[in-house]
Amino acid sequence: MNYQLLKTFSRQPIQFGRFLARLLAGLVNTLKITRTSKSIELNLRIALPYLTPQQRIAITEKAVRNELTSYFEFLSIWGSSNSKNISRIHRIEGEHFFHEALAAKKGVVLIVPHFGTWEVMNAWCAQFTSMTILYKPVKNADADRFVREARSREQANLVPTDESGVRQIFKALKQGETTVILPDHTPNV
Repeated sequence: MNYQLLKTFSRQPIQFGRFLARLLAGLVNTLKITRTSKSIELNLRIALPYLTPQQRIAITEKAVRNELTSYFEFLSIWGSSNSKNISRIHRIEGEHFFHEALAAKKGVVLIVPHFGTWEVMNAWCAQFTSMTILYKPVKNADADRFVREARSREQANLVPTDESGVRQIFKALKQGETTVILPDHTPNV
């Protein structure tokens, strides 16, 4: 993955990314060129054997389209300013609980599923608190650079998914700061 290409796509309007995702999904679904499509269809055959082939194909095509849309939305979120990302928030449930927890100065642990664009939450939370987040480097160096730059806008302290990262999280919590834990980022301790 090329860093400049990531930067270019990240600066495009989110609607443009969604349009590209639909185009690419059409191509991928027509040519059946990804392992993802094959895995989804196999899983559907095993888990839902009563579906017709047409139903499995429809579900697979929608899943591929949704996955590609998510990728382009990630790029848009990561390429946008914090203020732009915060402006995308329509409603916050339980905001007062977050502020009460911060006021207690005992540290806050946010446990967030690692799907969707949870980084929007980081931009919002960073207005009120310092955050320490376990970070597992992306295998591709250009993609890793892009993601690190995007997450550093929130002044987040990215720590490794190992024992030293866990120690840094506990230190931050003792100082009344906030940590975000993604359930799939299991520390190697």
